[in-house]
Amino acid sequence: MTVAIGDIIQFDLVGNYNNLVETHNVFHYEVAVAQATGTTFTWLDDASKTWANAVLDNILTVLGAAMSFTAIKAKVIFGADEGIQNVSILNPVTYVGEVGAELLPPFATWTFRKQGAGGLDRNGYQHYSGIPESAQVDGVANGGFLDELAGIAAELGAQKTVFEGGDDGEASNGAIKPVIVKKQANGSNPSGIEVLRKWYPVGVAYAKIGTVNSRKFGIGS
Repeated sequence: MTVAIGDIIQFDLVGNYNNLVETHNVFHYEVAVAQATGTTFTWLDDASKTWANAVLDNILTVLGAAMSFTAIKAKVIFGADEGIQNVSILNPVTYVGEVGAELLPPFATWTFRKQGAGGLDRNGYQHYSGIPESAQVDGVANGGFLDELAGIAAELGAQKTVFEGGDDGEASNGAIKPVIVKKQANGSNPSGIEVLRKWYPVGVAYAKIGTVNSRKFGIGS
């Protein structure tokens, strides 16, 4: 089968902070244009690599060289092909921070807010470890980084064309758009995910330098 309009994909971006802490960024997209070719399994690889080339490349411009990324795990969590998943391996030599500097600890993150409409449609967030010391003063981003952070926010909020092999020089293979979901573990299938609600961000913005407790040394990701 192939993915269809309305299917929801969960992505888990796996990172490595200085060979000390493994990080995970989990986010969701909805299929906006149906898959054109291939199987769902191969399309998940196309979508993951497209995202890495279109969005992650921009994020690397505000991260230090001790922060790298090693994989994207993609899974259909809503749709006829629910449960199908694939892991796209990223070369950490390629997907590595571009600012050669000392880093803040891994629990300090560039925090981006996916703005909900209010009420039940709450905000979503993405957090990226690997902030260079030189990019901030007293926990506030340097002015020289604000344009790049705004550009990343725009990329995070934009619909993306999926390309065969993830390369925008190849044929298009559908499109995905950001979505925020409320989900829970599927009681009849503990490894499954049940989507309870979905809503679309009205915009994405850089919020602040925040913290993620689970990324403290010795705790988790």
